[in-house]
Order: sequence, then structure tokens, then C-alpha cells
Amino acid sequence: MSILSKLKSYIFLSLICCLLPTFSHSQDRSGMAKRAKRFVEYMNDYHFKPRKIDDEFGHDVHLRIVDYLDHEKLFFTADDIAILSAAADSLDDDIELKKTNYVALISRLYKERIGQLRDRVTEYFDGGFDVYGKQLRIENHFDTYASDLRELTERWYNSALSATQHAILTELDLDTTFDRTSVELVKSKSLEETKESFLGVLDSYKAFEDQFELSYINAIAQAYDPHSAYFNEELHHEYSEELTSEQYVFGITYQKTIDGKIEITEILPGSSAWFSEDIEEGDIILSITGSDGSHVNSANEKIQDFSRFFSELSTDTIYLELQSGESIKEVELVRTKVYSDNDIIKSAMLDGEQKVGYISLPDFYSNWTDTTRLGCANDVAKSLIKLKKAGMNGLILDLRNNGGGSLVEAVDLVGIFINYGPVILIEDREGNVVSLKDFNKGSIYRGPLIVLINSGAASASEIVAGALQDYNRAVIVGQSSFGKATGQGIFPLDPKMETVLAAFTPEDPSWGYAKSTGIGLYRLRKSSAQQVGIHPDVVTPHIPRYEDLYERNLPHSIKLDSVEKKLYFTPKTTPPINELHQWYKQQEKEQLNELIAITQELRELDKQLEQSLYLEEIYSTYQSMTKLSEQYKDVLESMHFSFSPKSFQFNEALLKLSPHLQSYNDRFIERLNRDPELNEAYKIMVKFIGLNEE
Repeated sequence: MSILSKLKSYIFLSLICCLLPTFSHSQDRSGMAKRAKRFVEYMNDYHFKPRKIDDEFGHDVHLRIVDYLDHEKLFFTADDIAILSAAADSLDDDIELKKTNYVALISRLYKERIGQLRDRVTEYFDGGFDVYGKQLRIENHFDTYASDLRELTERWYNSALSATQHAILTELDLDTTFDRTSVELVKSKSLEETKESFLGVLDSYKAFEDQFELSYINAIAQAYDPHSAYFNEELHHEYSEELTSEQYVFGITYQKTIDGKIEITEILPGSSAWFSEDIEEGDIILSITGSDGSHVNSANEKIQDFSRFFSELSTDTIYLELQSGESIKEVELVRTKVYSDNDIIKSAMLDGEQKVGYISLPDFYSNWTDTTRLGCANDVAKSLIKLKKAGMNGLILDLRNNGGGSLVEAVDLVGIFINYGPVILIEDREGNVVSLKDFNKGSIYRGPLIVLINSGAASASEIVAGALQDYNRAVIVGQSSFGKATGQGIFPLDPKMETVLAAFTPEDPSWGYAKSTGIGLYRLRKSSAQQVGIHPDVVTPHIPRYEDLYERNLPHSIKLDSVEKKLYFTPKTTPPINELHQWYKQQEKEQLNELIAITQELRELDKQLEQSLYLEEIYSTYQSMTKLSEQYKDVLESMHFSFSPKSFQFNEALLKLSPHLQSYNDRFIERLNRDPELNEAYKIMVKFIGLNEE
């Protein structure tokens, strides 16, 4: 199939770095083998970089599925891995012959280890821990598998003890000195809750067959590249919904606090959480239980485990155990369809020395289920018109943490800022190269433009930033972007859909869907941002709480070089990049550097927490982190912001009529008022405008 006939199917890009095992209904092994074989056939027919199905491929699939199932190296021993690795020699034959020998082996070993570990964990808790621990350093991120079952159970013992210690500390007053009497008062409760949580986790892992098919076929997908995937019917529907501005959600946003608690930081207006009178921002999540029996407990889970819990959840009802002050309460939430503040553009006027328009675009949404509704490019255009009427002198387009979305919307967005011309080059698997163009003459906005990016800006965001940089239409500010320049499409695996019967026969969704990488993307300079990213013209300080991730770090990431293609486009006069760069280097950044230093200290203390099994030391580390957190807030509050934001998202009359929209508006303004990186971009824009006026 040529690029021209297939291009319409590649209308969205997304940032999925790793698809974790996801719940599905139990599937029989023969059906799994059939779908795996069909998936591989499809991938080798249409993937941008097809692979030979041989021993090397089988071992790559083996490595991916073992990583899915035991990323923390807490289930398999080194002997288990040796057995599985030997069996992987025939995994390619299993796929080709529609057998499940490897599947049966890894399933048996996995279940066996879970049963053994459940027995040992029960013994630990029934026998009682010395919760005060000892002064030693433990390793929580293992590079190798345990040599035997004894070492494996030792890892679980340390993990269970650590979880119990952290559960105890969530009950203590960190403003006082360490007191064993207080520990004794909460020890029994913490032990019981942690035991229940650990056994719940192990029991959920025993539902192995329920999630294994998606894990297995997605391991095959990831052996091609990190962005290909297999979807069943339910996941296919959910993925399409992700690219709209309305979604089914419970309505809470949460994050890990400095002292290790999971805190509700935001409640989405219009959601089940919003209408509940029993849940508030600042409440601490102790545990969440789904009506399907799934469970996650904050005492021994990482923030990523909460994200995984929600991604694997198969029910629309959850029960939260929350701590609010001294009281404990249970709240029921139901997943409902609401207008999602995180998936629509937001606009404001930043009023200071200059009136600077601001537009935040969280993702490149479209509306796949309602084609009568326009997407994000149209929403940006409408906001631009409002900001121009209000007299803005420059515009900041914020693409930070925008992981991508619709390719068509990205091209349309670039067209708002250029006269007309090519935006991106696309290469198919046969090496054919075409350009996607903006055919609309004229632009909505011609004034000073800054595009703000960071490591979370990927795919469609990089198309926009790269094209505007190539046209000399914008100054790119921030940090280097993620580096994803491949395109994925989702296609049905039903074999009938590739025959003449497709027009006359309904699709059979039981075959599932292939999310396949089919195109490589290149800038107008004919080089690719793949594994490279977009480099800012002016680099601003970054305040990372956690380590940044980039495409080049992902297994099986595709490498792209450059293409040859006759191309005609007319860049504008180069903006004053050198002048802005030199000017910004000389600006005072003392408070920004303070924030960065505090963040680095917090990251070091995070490591200490993970490695300590001594309760008094952990208590002291929590206290240090709490103090640093307060210092961070004090520095942020003392910072001089060069602008005062006013939202242009909704008109005043509409805000008065809707408390939901008023809440959106208030939260948005609050975020702008405590965004130091945006403040830096504003100062650069003021200088940019001044240079243009000289």
C-alpha cells in the first residue's frame, strides 16, 4: 500500500512509551495464538521497519514480556530467566505455528512464584516485623535477578518492611522528635493495612490469564518499536476518546507529596468528585478499591502504580479511603463524561511591560466520534482573534508536556502562523517521500511568537515547533523536546477488512487492532527530530522533580537520518536569536537556581528513602523533605513575576452563569501565577518585542 493511499489513516501521533499489562477478558490460548500470528503478519506487511521473525525477534519479545511482568525483578529468579531465555529460542516458531509453549511456561513460572511469595509474605506479617529496622542500605532498583528463591524472598521481606515503615510514618506527627511510644500506638494498624495491601497486590497478579494476552501481543509490538501496540475493542475505543476534549473520568488529580503521601491536588469540575461533598483538595489517598475487586494502597505503592491501577481498571465505580485531617472516610466515585480541562486550549493575556497573549495547548485533540466538531487548531484560531482584539503585542504558545495527537491538527496549527507552504515531510516504508502542506494563503497572526517546549513536548508538538523554527516564524524557548518523529495509525486486524469484502461485511472487532508505526517524519531541513528532538533557540533553566525521559532511551526506538526531496518554501527573516540568547545569559536567575538546587536535594533524599530500612532515619529524612518543600514554596512566593494574567478562556457573563467554568478559570490563573518557566518566557518576549521596535 503506497503512502498516498494510506496517508489518511495516519492522522494522529501519540506518546506511548510503554504499554503496561492491561486488563482484558480471559482469552483462550488458541485465540491468543491466532491473534498473535495475525498481528505479526499485519506488522510485517505495513510497519515502517518490518522484522524477520527469527530467534533474535523471539528473544526481543521475551525480553519485553519479562520486563512487563517483572520490571522490578521481584518475581523471577535468575534460574527462571535462564529457562525462559532458552524457551525463547522457539518463540518465533510458536508465533508462526500458532502455538503457546512459551506462553504456557512463563504463565506456570509466574503463578508458581506468586503463590510462593504470597505464603512468605503472610509468614512475615503473621510473625511480626521489627518495624524499627536497622541501619543498613538496601537496593530497591535491581539490575540483576535474584540468584535463588531465598534472595527473592529477602527482597520481598525488605519491601514489606519498608512499606510498613512508611505506613507508620503517615500516621505520625512529623513536627516533633521521633518517639517510639507514638510508633507503638499505630504499629498494629499499619501492619494489618500493609499486609492487606500486599496480599491484595499478589492476588491481583494471580489473575494472570485475564491480562496476559494484551501483555504478550504488546511485547511483540514493542519488539518492532516503542510506539506500536495491540488494542482489543475496549482499548481501541478508549484510545480514540483520548484525542477529544471530553472524556470519561472520576475527576481527581493526585501527586506524591514530599513526605511520600498521595495527595488529591485537583478536582475536575462537573465530575463525580466535584459533586461529592466528602472529597476535598488536600485529602490523602490511603487506598482505592474498584468494584471489580482491584486494589491499590498508598502504604507500599509508587505513584506509577496508581497510574497503572487506573489504566487497568475495568469498572466505572471506585471506593477511595481518604484521610482528611484526623478523620478517615470512604468516598464512592463514578466515572462520568465531562469536559476535560486538561485536554483543551487555555488562553490568557499576560499584562506587564507588554501585553503578551498566552495559549496553552495540552494535546493536539480532534474529535474522531463527531466529525462536525472542529479540533484544537480551530480553537487556537478563535483564541488568537480574541487576544488580537484585546491588543496583544506578542504571543507565547505553550507546548510543554504536550505529547502529541492529531497530525492534521498540527499541520493546520502551523498554517495559522505562516502564509502557505509545506509543513512536514513524510516517508513511507518504501522510501516514498511526500510533503504535507498548508494550502491556505494568509495567516491569522504575524507578530512576535515564542513557542515554549520541554522534554515532554513530543511528536505533533515537535512538528509545530520544528516547522515554525524552519520558517524563522518563532523563537523556540525552553528545553530540548522528547524526540519522537514517527507516525502511527490504528487499523483493524480482521482479515476481511483487507479484501473486497470490506465494503460489504461488518468488521469483526474480536481480532483486535494494530497500532502500527507506518511513517517517518522529517523537518523542512530534511533532517529528522527522531531521537534528537527540537533544540530551543533560547534555553531556560529547567526545574525537574523527576528524571526526564527521551525517545532515544527507549528500547527498539527507530533511527532516522535524512531524506532527499525537492522542496520550496520561503523562510522569513531570521529573528534576533543571537541577541536574545546573549541578553538572557546575562539576566539574574538567583531564585530560579535556588529552586533547582532544592529540587536536586529532594531527589537525593528520595534515593535515601528508597534505600533505608531504619525507621528513625526515614523519619528524619521525611522531616528534611518537608522543610525543603516549605523552602521551595517560600522561594516561589517571593519571586517577582513580571506579568499579571487575565484569562480569555470564557467571557465574564458565561463565568457568572457557570460555577464549573469559574472554577476552571480560577485554577488556570493560579497556575500561571506560580509558573517560573513561563515568567522567563515572558521576559524573553518583552525583550523580543523591544528588539523588533528598534
